[in-house]
Amino acid sequence: MGWNSGASGTYTTWRQHSTCADFYNSTFTSDFEAYISHLLNHVNPLTGLAWKDDPTILAWEEENEGTGDSTWSETIAAYIKGIDSNHLVSWGSNDGGGTPTSSDLSAADIDMYDGHFYSDFGGSLSTFESAASAAVSAGKVYYLGEMGWNDATSTNLSAILSDTDFAGDLPWDIEPLADSYGYVAKATPTAATTCSSTIPVTRRLIARFSMATGRMRTPCKACPHPRIKRSAVPSSRT
Repeated sequence: MGWNSGASGTYTTWRQHSTCADFYNSTFTSDFEAYISHLLNHVNPLTGLAWKDDPTILAWEEENEGTGDSTWSETIAAYIKGIDSNHLVSWGSNDGGGTPTSSDLSAADIDMYDGHFYSDFGGSLSTFESAASAAVSAGKVYYLGEMGWNDATSTNLSAILSDTDFAGDLPWDIEPLADSYGYVAKATPTAATTCSSTIPVTRRLIARFSMATGRMRTPCKACPHPRIKRSAVPSSRT
């Protein structure tokens, strides 16, 4: 469930409810589960695989910056696992910044928890470091699912790199995004300086989280569609 397009308000509008908060009641839980079932059982025409059987998918995130409580989150996670036992389930009820409570961390069917780091909205790296520590202590995985471009400084990224409680960091783009949508031009001195200073440490983050060392080579996978000649796709790219 997305934060904007396709979010909780879409479901409540369909049933002519005025508030998004209604999304977490039992009626909308059933609607959401119907959507989940359709999605997981959908067969990709290019691969011939249902999404629930696709090995290239890491995890399903329940919602994006949602407000579901621990009971709702576990209900949805258990439903997902009931259809798809092949993939991990990620939390996503991180509207408060990404600090799961002990009740959240006790959910048996949720494997991964994440936080969204935006100092413009009061977030601090220390908050997420504490959340990561708590998650690891509970036997769970914690990662940063989003980070504001102005927070992706060399200092912050180096701190994330050295903190082994973080399982990963998912920056949206090396090119900074504007709050009003669109991109901040590289030609902007501040943006250009930020990007150039963070690229080296970003490369080290990629290496650590992919358990790679030295110069990395990313394999290129041929499209499985029979109309695409596999021989036309190189085996690897530097």
